[in-house]
Amino acid sequence: MLSARGGGQLTPNVIQPQASNWDIQFGTGSADHPSPGGDGMWSLDIPEETNYPGCINVGCKYISVVSTPYTTAQKLSSITMTFRLDYTPGTQFNWELDPTNIAGCGGAPAHVLLYFQRRNDDWSTDKYRYWAWGTTLGHPEYDYILGSDPSGMTVTITTPLEPNRWVSVYTPASADPTAFFAAIQNVAHVGIAFGGGCAAGHGVDVSNGTAKFTLISYTLT
Repeated sequence: MLSARGGGQLTPNVIQPQASNWDIQFGTGSADHPSPGGDGMWSLDIPEETNYPGCINVGCKYISVVSTPYTTAQKLSSITMTFRLDYTPGTQFNWELDPTNIAGCGGAPAHVLLYFQRRNDDWSTDKYRYWAWGTTLGHPEYDYILGSDPSGMTVTITTPLEPNRWVSVYTPASADPTAFFAAIQNVAHVGIAFGGGCAAGHGVDVSNGTAKFTLISYTLT
């Protein structure tokens, strides 16, 4: 389902605000980059899927990981993002886009969450299954349920870089804190991920309406 889109190297210690420096790494029905302008760093339209749920077995539109290159020699302690979600009345946020990620798995609803990735990770879950990390689904202080607030609200999420707050592709960071801290010390990309159910970063779309996500700020301290 996932197909990566690459990005280049940028100045260490600086989060680039320009939309062109952020890549939509995984998605169908979306552009390669977010859109510039507005009152934030950038914005993007969450893909609208008019054939939902009929698309589940044939391929749904979706958006997943949005990232920018980032390196630092500093010791990091937390990641914070501020964003706004605008959506029309009746919009449904969908995460059940793949037969392997269904409601029966007992996961969380459609979310957006923080994400970072270790250098040289090629998204191979067999080779580097501990190298891409996202905040743990189901903890509203660390991630955000799409549509849980009225349209147009500004939301800020801060997540400490502590093992009990993060999870890799398959494994909670608390199960292997050494790998987690090694990834922080050699970070190459940061950003956000959309997902739900048992797959925190496998994407979302919308039906019965439209939705726009605007990233206002993104900081690491």
